[in-house]
Amino acid sequence: MPQLQKLGILGCPLLRALPDYVLAASLQVLVLIDCGNLEVLPPLGRLPNLESLSLKRVGVRRLDAGFLGIEEVENANNINEGEIARVTAFPKLKTLWIQKLFNLEEWDGIERRVGEEDATTTSKFIMPQLLKLTIDSCPLLRALPDYVLAAPLQVLCLTASPNLRKRYGEEEKGEDWHKISHIQDVTIN
Repeated sequence: MPQLQKLGILGCPLLRALPDYVLAASLQVLVLIDCGNLEVLPPLGRLPNLESLSLKRVGVRRLDAGFLGIEEVENANNINEGEIARVTAFPKLKTLWIQKLFNLEEWDGIERRVGEEDATTTSKFIMPQLLKLTIDSCPLLRALPDYVLAAPLQVLCLTASPNLRKRYGEEEKGEDWHKISHIQDVTIN
C-alpha cells in the first residue's frame, strides 16, 4: 500500500502488532485508538512523511529508541554522536497526541546513550518540526525526553498526568518548569 496516507485503527482490543505494510506506506496521519493489547509500537519514527500521530488507549508501557526507529544497542559505549546524528526520527511530525495511556511509565530519550552534553545536538534529528504536543491521562508517565522539549513546540498541553504536572507545572514550582517556560501556549492541569 505505497499510496496509503491516512490510517486509523480503532477498537481493535486484540491487536498485538501493527502490520508490516504500515512502515512501507507514505503515511501522513496515523491514529491508534482502543488497542489495549498493543504493547509495543514498531519504529514509527522511520515514517518519513508522518505529520500527525495519535495514540489513545493503547497498551504501550514505554516509548523508547525502538519507537523512534533508532536501533537498541547492547553496549551504549559503542554509540557516538555522529552515529545518532545520521538518524532523523519523525522528520515531519508536527502534531502528537498521547491520550489515556494508563500503562505508559517511561518515554525514554536517547540521552542515556549519547550523554547529556550531546542531547541538544541530537535533538535536531528527533521530531525537528514538532509544533503541538498533547499528553492527557498518562498518570504513570514521569518525564518528557529532552529532545521533545528542544523541538520548536508552540503548544504543550499536559492534563490529568499528575507526575508531569508536578515536574513541569509553574504553580507547583516544578523542577523542570524552566525547560518548557519558553513555549508560547502551555496548559498544565
